[in-house]
Amino acid sequence: MAGGRRTDGAAGDVVVRGRRWGAVVAGAAAAATGASDDDVDVALHRLAPALGLELLHGRGAPSRPDQLAARLLADLVEGESPDTDVLVRAGAAGFHPGVGDVVVGVAADAPESRSGLSLLQAAARTTGGTVLRGRVGAEVLGLFALDRPDPVRVVADAVSAAWRRAGEPPVRAAAGDAVTADRGAAGWRWTLSRARAASSLLSSTPPPPDTAGPVTTARAWALELLLHDAGAPLADLADSTLQGLRRWDARHGSDLVRTVETHLRLGGSPSRTAEELQVGRQAVYQRLARIEELLGHRLDAPEAHAALLVAAAAARLSRSSPSR
Repeated sequence: MAGGRRTDGAAGDVVVRGRRWGAVVAGAAAAATGASDDDVDVALHRLAPALGLELLHGRGAPSRPDQLAARLLADLVEGESPDTDVLVRAGAAGFHPGVGDVVVGVAADAPESRSGLSLLQAAARTTGGTVLRGRVGAEVLGLFALDRPDPVRVVADAVSAAWRRAGEPPVRAAAGDAVTADRGAAGWRWTLSRARAASSLLSSTPPPPDTAGPVTTARAWALELLLHDAGAPLADLADSTLQGLRRWDARHGSDLVRTVETHLRLGGSPSRTAEELQVGRQAVYQRLARIEELLGHRLDAPEAHAALLVAAAAARLSRSSPSR
């Protein structure tokens, strides 16, 4: 179409760290400049990678405390920071947990550093605590220190609120389990590992019921993390308890296995189950009756509760990990 004019504009993808961050678009105004379609394509071809590099490298060099923070987080992840100097190194990076504080790790999957780092800094202002943050490899990691009831939920809610205020950028994040600040390197490494594992599952696995969204917690994925760490044979685990339901779903295109997990995770409430599954309450009652018929026992049988949850979670995980 050399020499011609497009009426629908043109676009070039902006890619940061191998992921699409956004696009540069040439709209109708480009036609007013007299540029040909070839000129526009060449401009977009040059501009999009340049913008990607600018986003990747950020504005200016990081400060000395930011450099120290990133190095400490990297050493924690790699297991190279001993207890004897972690508090000293953290203090040099501006991270000073108080007496009685707990520490919660956060792992953010962000296509460029600034959005992830800014998100964690904004969240720290909401929690009333302090944060150590930095990019380690392809992740933005953070350690929050605070003294609040239910600190994991406080941190997760603060990150979610910061994400909304920032215009909902393409960032996913997970909060790890809380540890006392005086646990030192071992405890800080543990909460970071839990956050990173949950973040990885968030980006690759169908979420548990009632946990949709870009920010999650390790405790919301506790069962999935145990199954993942154990290298469990997911399909076998699912069939050991739910084979009859899985066969029924395969034959009739129904959703009984998902109904089991949703109902149990939501406290056995038909109303909440119906809302989560987006069906009527009567449909839920019909499914529950069919489930109990196929299982041969009541769904609320105490001795079966754990086995049903494990099997249902394994069935969901197996959909994204067919080899297991």
